[in-house]
Amino acid sequence: MIAFYVLALWYTWYYRLYEETILPVILIISGGLNHVLIVLSRWIFLLENYGLSSRYALQFQTGILGIILTFALLFRKRRYRVGSGVKLAAGIACFVFLTGNCYTTYIEIKKAPHRLASYEKRAELALKFEQLTDDELRANFEYRLSREDSGQKVRSALTILKENGYSVFREGNQ
Repeated sequence: MIAFYVLALWYTWYYRLYEETILPVILIISGGLNHVLIVLSRWIFLLENYGLSSRYALQFQTGILGIILTFALLFRKRRYRVGSGVKLAAGIACFVFLTGNCYTTYIEIKKAPHRLASYEKRAELALKFEQLTDDELRANFEYRLSREDSGQKVRSALTILKENGYSVFREGNQ
């Protein structure tokens, strides 16, 4: 991904595509910075592919669209006299994007039953949160496990939801 971002930015600069439109550059920078932000913020989980999962795809799509638009602008500007290297790079980029989206979507679909079970368990626990200790709330809702006041924060959030009839506390949901 980094290589395609750099390549698209280089093509934009080298062929002066920014003189025609800066939209692809804006999309590339936006998507690239989203990639950096998400990967760095998710690195703490020590899973190399966590920040690349499909749930973040909408944030990445801007950069991918910018890369594809850059290749399209280059093809148009060069009137199809683009070298085979550029065509190969464009084809590989599209293949990588499609394959990556298919793979991460497959992984997310495999995780769906586990996530559903986890959320159902939390919904049941939320309904009886007043009987649970702060340590039980911290452990079951996995909110800032290292902080001492984590359970109290979960209790406070659930109290607000209950008082306002939101989420699992909606009328007819209990």
